[in-house]
Amino acid sequence: MGKMESKSVTAAPSEEQDIIEKHELFGWELKSSQEVLSRDSHLENRGDDLYNVTTTQNYVKLVFQRDAESPIAAKARSVEDEYWRLYRRTQPIYFPKKSKLLNLLPLILCGFMLLVGVMSLFQNYSFGEKLAHFALSLVFAAVFFGVSYVYRRFGYQRKVDTYLENKSRIEAIEADMKTV
Repeated sequence: MGKMESKSVTAAPSEEQDIIEKHELFGWELKSSQEVLSRDSHLENRGDDLYNVTTTQNYVKLVFQRDAESPIAAKARSVEDEYWRLYRRTQPIYFPKKSKLLNLLPLILCGFMLLVGVMSLFQNYSFGEKLAHFALSLVFAAVFFGVSYVYRRFGYQRKVDTYLENKSRIEAIEADMKTV
């Protein structure tokens, strides 16, 4: 055995086994695991009342070790940083979601613009001014809706494509490291 290298990682208790398995891919061996429960309690003054506020942190501290001169460590160094950078962004909670508000907001604003245009028809303007106000609100509503539609359609798809590319790169690194 040659020179040993070690590293310490913190993770949520629910992720502990997954993190251990991922590190084993890169030649790391678990040396210790310690669950840490940290409670912080302090007083807060809110108006005329005094409150006791307690915050709790629960995490697992994992310590890994590997032989720095092993063939797996040499191969792992080239992809390990990239793997862990992409790993967090490929968890299910980071999958892009379509926002309902993002879908409704353009419709509401377009409706408001059209309402302003329709209201201008009932004002004391000449027929030409009424028509110009209505046409202008119609153009603004159409342009705004078009731009928001394009962003929602292609912006969301770009986020999904990036997520899937990261996921496939993670899987490729895992498959490559399993062959070592």
